[in-house]
Amino acid sequence: MTRSEKNPKGAGRPLKPRTSHLCQMLTAVRLEAGMTQADVAMRMCTTANVVACWENGQKHPNLTTLEKFAEVTGNRLEIRFIQN
Repeated sequence: MTRSEKNPKGAGRPLKPRTSHLCQMLTAVRLEAGMTQADVAMRMCTTANVVACWENGQKHPNLTTLEKFAEVTGNRLEIRFIQN
């Protein structure tokens, strides 16, 4: 059994992919702003570890956090639903 097939902590719940589109976007936005995880963390009054967890999908930022993340990286948050 591979590591991705195991689900020791969340038995009964589907496995989540290691990275999501949101995680990738957070990392890209931060890098485009020329900031480190520590830079973002300092401006958001959190830790670099928390920022790393958002970027690797271990923690999920709420809407208020995403708005603040956008602000400190010089962006504006826009959420859209796109019909398939």
